[in-house]
Amino acid sequence: MSALKSISVLAVLCFVMPGCGIKFMKIAPMGAKITTPPEGKTVVNFHRPTSYGGGEPLYVFDRYKFIGNCIGSTSFQYVCDPGEHVFIGHGETRTVISAQLLADKVYDVVVDVGMGMWRASVKLYALRKNDERRHHWQDWEAGDERLLVLDELQPIANHEDRLQSENSEIMNDFLGGDKVERLQVLKEDDHR
Repeated sequence: MSALKSISVLAVLCFVMPGCGIKFMKIAPMGAKITTPPEGKTVVNFHRPTSYGGGEPLYVFDRYKFIGNCIGSTSFQYVCDPGEHVFIGHGETRTVISAQLLADKVYDVVVDVGMGMWRASVKLYALRKNDERRHHWQDWEAGDERLLVLDELQPIANHEDRLQSENSEIMNDFLGGDKVERLQVLKEDDHR
């Protein structure tokens, strides 16, 4: 197979394969956005403000629990208990955020997209208090489609089971192993 033909086949695959990444999510109805956390809870917004990489998914877990998926120009909200969380992004590479979250606060995580080896490189990025992009969250929320995790739990449970041992290895590597220098941190005071 010629080099040009190989590149053409690879390009087609890159556009066709990613489309199945949203199967665990649905577009939220109007007014579904949570602006204030339920009493005693925390809200974490996961924003993917760009359409670059289109349907290339980023599956996001809180330790072993599947919490959402971001494709281009979408976001999702995660309501959780305050305290310690570990967010794991499964894309071409793995990214991990260690988060200490306060009750009744809203935090933001950006899903960044760049060039990857075989597909778009989609990663989690903790939006810290002093981050220069912090003031963009309102623009992102105005322009994206909000996603909700589907209530049909069996496909999600299967996804969680399939990645449980991999998530254990990832946490070992990032929380004290040889990838600890790549660990991102979201601190208590990094809320809005």
